Amino acid sequence: MQETNFRCYRCMNKLEQNLKFCPVCGNEIINQKFLSYSLPPGTILRERYLIGHVVNKDNKTLTYIGLDMNLESRVLIVEVYVKDILDRLDTRIMVKNRENEKIFEDIKTNFYMVHQNLTKLRVLPNILKIYSIFPQNNTIYVVKEISKGITFNEYLSNNYGEISWNQSKKLFLDLIKLLKHIHSLKIIHQDLTPNNLYFENNSLKIIDFKNAKIENKFDLNFTLNEGYSAPEQYDNKGIGTYSDVYSLAAIMYKSLTGTKPVNSRSRLSNDNLLPPNILNPNIPKNVSFAITSALVLAPKLRTQTMKDFYEDLIAPPRETSKIHMLVKKETPKTKKMKKKKIEKEVIKKEIEKTAVIKENEELKSFEEEKKETKTKKIIFLSFLISCSVVSFFLVIAIFLLFGDNFFE
Repeated sequence: MQETNFRCYRCMNKLEQNLKFCPVCGNEIINQKFLSYSLPPGTILRERYLIGHVVNKDNKTLTYIGLDMNLESRVLIVEVYVKDILDRLDTRIMVKNRENEKIFEDIKTNFYMVHQNLTKLRVLPNILKIYSIFPQNNTIYVVKEISKGITFNEYLSNNYGEISWNQSKKLFLDLIKLLKHIHSLKIIHQDLTPNNLYFENNSLKIIDFKNAKIENKFDLNFTLNEGYSAPEQYDNKGIGTYSDVYSLAAIMYKSLTGTKPVNSRSRLSNDNLLPPNILNPNIPKNVSFAITSALVLAPKLRTQTMKDFYEDLIAPPRETSKIHMLVKKETPKTKKMKKKKIEKEVIKKEIEKTAVIKENEELKSFEEEKKETKTKKIIFLSFLISCSVVSFFLVIAIFLLFGDNFFE
């Protein structure tokens, strides 16, 4: 084990003895304060990772700056720690109440499975590399690389709040490809915002998966983000790949127009969201259409997958007669309903056609029968008249031949 006594636990820089301030970060070395419920700086995990100060905290995790003592490299170490339901005794974590044990176990299991699956994507450039995942102190730790970039929110601020499609096209298309791979691992991120993306080396990286979950596996609460969370996330029901599509489209809307979409929940009662090319006419129509389709409130009518979203964004520019109209995308269910409707229409037309033909045949048959009856009547009358005429002439002939003798 290497010497750990002389380090700044704010930046993990190695120090000379008897220094009062760190020459790298400028922080005071002696009497550094730390969170009462966090691991004390100087704690060593797995006889390899040295813990520094907490650099980020939220409702589910604590993130420490750390040091891989084997490689002498700085890392981030994420600890699953749900403050509301947990206590810490020295380094070990304990659940406050037994009724919360199942919740904590589900959170840990989901967290482990998500990051275990993400290690399969470590070769991709748009994600922070995960070096190690391990259980200790009755919780889970993830060791990952430190980003050298800035948040996408900061990047936008440095560019006066918005960037053009030409500037951002490669950024977003590469990010969509990454999310497509993430979704293929049954992981839904659920927390895409400009603050959870980092701009580094002219690319966007996803840095945080604390709210991600294995699809259809665990029913866990997560953080809602004003303007970026899809409406179904507020009910925590029916969340799927299309939920991440909504969040990413909202980020693109913000970056291309400088305006964050209004809360999706409030849009349910009054949806006045304008297509992005109304706010910024320089946005190509196909891009505006793709983003608008991905921000449809109804999950089943929204763009369903990152593959569909990608294809919409690179599609040839299209003309739309009503730019405010949201074009509903056909899902397999709507396609099936449409097919059934067409089949019903065809059957209905066939029945109507058959009925008309039958009616015409019956009318024709009636007319022929009527004509035949009339002909028979004429023949019968002609026969009667002929018989009468013949009888009349026969009587005259007899009278003429026999004269008075006939009457005698």
